[in-house]
Amino acid sequence: MLIAARPAIADRRLPLLALAVVAVLTSAAYAEPAGPAVESLTVEPAAVALHGSNRQQQLLATGTTRGGRSIDLTRACTLTTSDTAVAVIVDGRVVGVRDGVTEIRVTYGSLTAVVPVRVRNFVSYPPVDFATDLVPLFSKHGCNGGGCHGKASGQNGFRLSVFGFDPAADFDALVKEARGRRVFASAPERSLVWLKATGQVAHGGGRRVAADTADAEVFRQWLTQGMPAGAAGAAHVIEIRVLPTERILGLKAEQQIVTTAVFSDGSLRDVTAAAAYTTNASHIAEADARGRVRTGTVSGEAAVTVQYMGHVAAVRFQVPAVQLEAMKTAASSANLTLLRWASEALTAGCLSPDSLPSRYRALTDL
Repeated sequence: MLIAARPAIADRRLPLLALAVVAVLTSAAYAEPAGPAVESLTVEPAAVALHGSNRQQQLLATGTTRGGRSIDLTRACTLTTSDTAVAVIVDGRVVGVRDGVTEIRVTYGSLTAVVPVRVRNFVSYPPVDFATDLVPLFSKHGCNGGGCHGKASGQNGFRLSVFGFDPAADFDALVKEARGRRVFASAPERSLVWLKATGQVAHGGGRRVAADTADAEVFRQWLTQGMPAGAAGAAHVIEIRVLPTERILGLKAEQQIVTTAVFSDGSLRDVTAAAAYTTNASHIAEADARGRVRTGTVSGEAAVTVQYMGHVAAVRFQVPAVQLEAMKTAASSANLTLLRWASEALTAGCLSPDSLPSRYRALTDL
């Protein structure tokens, strides 16, 4: 009888075991200081090259603590430009002003990193490619989703390929269908598609983009340039890369995501502001339109999906219920595997007695 009852008793011990480990990790001996000491500072990308007046580059500043924890310092750092006549900083982004070279100095406490910047061809707006510049904006602002113009029957006679999988068909729908009434080459800003997207005339989907934003400027430039489909054989996106790929965050913390598109000719472009971000657990972590992730007051795991031109990447976040520096301290003094084990246990809500280091196995007797 006693032996048969042991598995059930062991199962009931798991919640108590979890609480016991939390108590150990959050005891006064392992209390985290008000601000974890940062021992090193890394800024990505290491160098910035901007080609054209509409190109910008999101920076990502990461600090590493003594215990090896990575924390986002992008908006906690002081960013200064050695020559503001060449480039300036706007909310963590490098924005060109005119052709030239300069450098960005990133400072956090006593730590400093320097990022060289080169701006070229600033006086000209690069040719807008319909597939690589405009279609991603349709996805970002929900125009080609299944609930709008991307559904099989379209919306009010206007249909786009779902999530932009067929840019050629989208171009024809926008420029050639409906007797060309959606665009006006002679008066770009009187184009029906522009007026509806910016909310200047009635639109069932409401205003999708403000007229004074960078996204709207891409659309305006495409209209002004004569609504080109794009050069034949133009480089196309072959993959997207995201930084970071995973991160452990505290409660009410932030993390900037940087998204880079890799083109078939080997060139790279920052598409952080043009990509679309969705989360599978908004109560744990949510992302805004510029890839800025914020956690709330609920612990757990969340994944942020990043989409651009049919390419998808994901960033995984863990939000443990206890402070990470406390867990690092405990792990360094006992067993390094305890950190990962404790993090997963806290986010999943259960622990396995068999996975405990032998020195902690006495906790199973609680």
